[in-house]
Amino acid sequence: MDPELLSFLLDARNYPDRPADVTLIESHMSLVFIAGDRAYKMKKPIRLDFLDYSRLANRLTNCERELTLNRELAPDIYLGLAAITRDPAGRLRFGGAGEAVEWLVVMRRLDEARLLNHAIPQHKVEAGDIIALADVLARFYSRARPVSVSPEEHRSWWSEMASRNAGSLATPAFGLPQEQVHRILAAQRVFLSEQSHLLTERVSTRWIRDGHGDLRPDHVHLGPPVHVIDRLEFDETLRRCDPFDEITDLGVECERLGAAWIRPLLVDQLSVHLVHRPPEELLNFYAGMRASLRARLAIEHLRAPDTGKHAAWHVRAQACLDLAAKYACGQS
Repeated sequence: MDPELLSFLLDARNYPDRPADVTLIESHMSLVFIAGDRAYKMKKPIRLDFLDYSRLANRLTNCERELTLNRELAPDIYLGLAAITRDPAGRLRFGGAGEAVEWLVVMRRLDEARLLNHAIPQHKVEAGDIIALADVLARFYSRARPVSVSPEEHRSWWSEMASRNAGSLATPAFGLPQEQVHRILAAQRVFLSEQSHLLTERVSTRWIRDGHGDLRPDHVHLGPPVHVIDRLEFDETLRRCDPFDEITDLGVECERLGAAWIRPLLVDQLSVHLVHRPPEELLNFYAGMRASLRARLAIEHLRAPDTGKHAAWHVRAQACLDLAAKYACGQS
């Protein structure tokens, strides 16, 4: 990260509307600068196995793609792009005629208290909020284009996820209860062996759609009106999903946060809107697999140097594992 650019973006005097201050929020792939009633999102100049933001041209392409994709679900939140330029005297500016040195996605600032991941612990989510969310998602999925994928490819994708989950969850050094892990993995293997036709039928009936790709509670703003943000832009294959799988993933995370009632309500409402409901066996498989994936993503943080958060990641992984057992093994 260029120290000069970071210093520029942290200085409120450099912004067009002169906010009182600037707050930085950092994620794995982005920096978000909260300035007044706007949020400015910058892609980190990094290269990972699954994305390449190392070149300015790539970052611009992904900013443009993010803007286009997210205007489907949050058109009045994603306002446009802003260039950071360098003038002939070498000074950085917002906009201007100089050469662009960075690009930012400009968003309307949202009230964090109304993000679903904040509202659930505060017991400020009502059934009407979730019904409104289901309505938004149903319209989105109804318009989403079916994705061209073969039944074999789709089945292999799930098998690969199961293998990756097993590779992490069954690592003794992570300290997860191995008896529980093996029960979960065995139940999922049985489903993939004996009921994989339920997965391939989703392909033949054209239920695999171009979805959100990262539907989590922290990406749902309850409004009103409801907005769903941060649709994944850097790899369209990661947006490939069954809508009922995607809302199940969201519902499982809501259950981990303490709102188990949200998942069944989402499924019920989406079933009404789409005039379709998958078999319960498939919905439970989705829930167990997604909980296992969340457990894997949490426990993998233990490979990083201990920053004092290892215990918290272990607690989260165990909570997700308990949910995986509930849905994969039929435990109550």
